[in-house]
This record gives sequence, C-alpha cells and structure tokens, in this order.
Amino acid sequence: VQFPLDSDNGTDINVLCDYVLGETRAVYYTRYRCDTCNKQQKLRENAAQNMITVVCSSYRWKKHALTPGTARARTPLEWMRANFTVQTNSSCLQCSGTFNKEMVMKTYPAFIRFKVESIRVKWTYILELADANYRLCGLIYYGKSHFTVRVVTERQEIWFNDSWVDGENYHYENKLENMQPGDLAIAT
Repeated sequence: VQFPLDSDNGTDINVLCDYVLGETRAVYYTRYRCDTCNKQQKLRENAAQNMITVVCSSYRWKKHALTPGTARARTPLEWMRANFTVQTNSSCLQCSGTFNKEMVMKTYPAFIRFKVESIRVKWTYILELADANYRLCGLIYYGKSHFTVRVVTERQEIWFNDSWVDGENYHYENKLENMQPGDLAIAT
C-alpha cells in the first residue's frame, strides 16, 4: 500500500491506524458521577476509533481540569483526567454534591495520541490506567509539510530522526529518565 491513501496532502493519523489495525474499535460510555456520594447515572455507550486523542493545552486545562493550578508540566495521566472528566453545574439530588461528566473506557484503544499545544508535558514511560497499561513508543513533531520523530525503546532509550537530514538513520539522544520536560517539548 502506498501512502497517502486519500489525497496528496497526507493521510490522517486516524485513517492510518484504522488501516493498520483493522476495524477494532474502543468502546466507552459517558456518565454523570457525584463527587460527594458517588451516585452515578450512565448516559450512553459509544464506539471510538483505534486511537483516542488527549488534548494538552492551557485552554483545556482551565476549562476541564478538576485540579486547580497551571497546565505546565503535567503528566499524561493528569491530562487524561482533564480531558475525560468535566465538572458540571448540576447538583446531586441525593446529597447536593457536584456532578462530574466522565468518559469511562470499556474497551481500550490500541493507541492514545497526545496532541500538545504550546506547553510542556512531563512524559512517563508507562501510563497505568484502571484496566490497561500503555508504553510510550515515540514522539512525533510535525509542521506544515514535514515531521521529525523520537522513538522510545523498551529500554527507555530515545532515538531521534529528521528524515530530511538523517535519511533512514536515527541517532541516540539519552535515556527517558534523564530527560527534563522541556527537553522533549521541541524537535532538535
């Protein structure tokens, strides 16, 4: 198969994942849950693609995060909570607590994509969720018509490639544990 699949402008990452992974879909449901008494009301069940997107931006943090403070250097798990839990203005009839609207995964996607917008993320090698663990495989930096990539191996080594400069060769940068959040914020 030759890429791009649909046009000369490239292939959307969701389309690429669907092509590579087949039609497997993540399944999630939306619910309201009271912060105080834990009363829950399931709203609906949905199917997602093979990959879900977590948006990491100052705007998203201010609008959705239940933890006060800045969006700077948060972990992937903190960003997932900020994306999938939204505090509402609705009150619980049972205890007068505040309802949160939550997205709960029943079947986890093959990939989680973190779309980072002008902030730093404190990357961790393993993302532990309730029923699934994810491993950081790489970071892709893209511009208008070009991207560079950092690949993270199982030994947590970081390898960098800019295909315009390096061709098919990758060069070793460091171990993930030795990198600071700012070190991974930009492509070098």
